[in-house]
Amino acid sequence: MERLTEWGVSTKLYATFDPAILERPDHESEPCNQSICQQVLPEYMRDKPFVGIGARNWFHYEPHSLLPYRWQIKRMKGLTEPSPQQQNLIRNLAALADWIVDTFNVNVVFFPMHMGEAENDAGFSDRIISAMKNKKSTAVIAKDSLSPQEYVNLISRAKCFIGVRLHSTIIAAAARVPVAIFYYVDKGRLFFDQIDMSECAWPIEIIGEQELTPAVKETIQALIDHPEGYSSRIAERISKMRQHIADTMDTVFHETTD
Repeated sequence: MERLTEWGVSTKLYATFDPAILERPDHESEPCNQSICQQVLPEYMRDKPFVGIGARNWFHYEPHSLLPYRWQIKRMKGLTEPSPQQQNLIRNLAALADWIVDTFNVNVVFFPMHMGEAENDAGFSDRIISAMKNKKSTAVIAKDSLSPQEYVNLISRAKCFIGVRLHSTIIAAAARVPVAIFYYVDKGRLFFDQIDMSECAWPIEIIGEQELTPAVKETIQALIDHPEGYSSRIAERISKMRQHIADTMDTVFHETTD
């Protein structure tokens, strides 16, 4: 808000939280949720718990380019070879997923958020799976066929959720799923501060440049082994944030209609 004021915005400004936290899973529609699993998961994965991953590409563009990445990719058609940092990110996310499968006897389900050519979360998830040894313990929700309610219902079934894509972790937190993030911009760290999960937020360089540290693995293990405490902590914060959104919208409505 201060920056907008410095830029000369004179309209009254209101600040609140990301409205994505307003999404809620529908736990009353379990038959429907089972149907969703049958629709998007291979049969051999349906009776086993899973950990969700919200992957996104990074280290894949010129950070100081004048061209937005969606234009860069059109200009660089055919140049799809990953950079060394991208290769590290893919290799280390694959190692993380393999470690989760081997350690906790679960499946790993990738939840893309951006399906378009410029971001292509589904294609990037496929690259991670291709680098794994436990490929048959994975699935990608690759078709954009689920409603928002169905998507959040499916995420709510995860034992925990690990994201690079920020909004995948926001939706998981809204569903009371224990979450962790490898953040690429500071708003990812800020969101995890807001939900009292700052110990589960690490800069993306941690996984983009090196293998997982024992401390990161210990934190992820705690999320999977002891989810109730994390879920309760997240739910308490999310509830207060939702109320702040509601109160802010009430204020805006009354001040703009008087």
